[in-house]
Amino acid sequence: MVTYKNGRQHHIFDALNHLAQAGVLSWRGEFLYRPGQPSSTALWWVAFGGRTEQFYKTDEVENLIGLIYDGSNIIWEPVPANYGEPERLETLARIERHRKAAGK
Repeated sequence: MVTYKNGRQHHIFDALNHLAQAGVLSWRGEFLYRPGQPSSTALWWVAFGGRTEQFYKTDEVENLIGLIYDGSNIIWEPVPANYGEPERLETLARIERHRKAAGK
């Protein structure tokens, strides 16, 4: 996935890249365009330790990211569905406030 169409996907993209750079997983994304539908659907493919990729819907990959970060004691939360860049920036600011409050 080279691009994203909203703040929610941007946030997921950044989190998956962070986890990939840390060696936790590998991933790829793509958009599914259905005939007659006005928009596309994001598809997320994730693999751990060289295993076979598994497909995740957006809410499922957000849950997966949350579980990985929770297990690593890293504060993270998703951007609400169908929201854009302003909401992504608000989410990042909220995460930063939580981190500071937790002393991280």
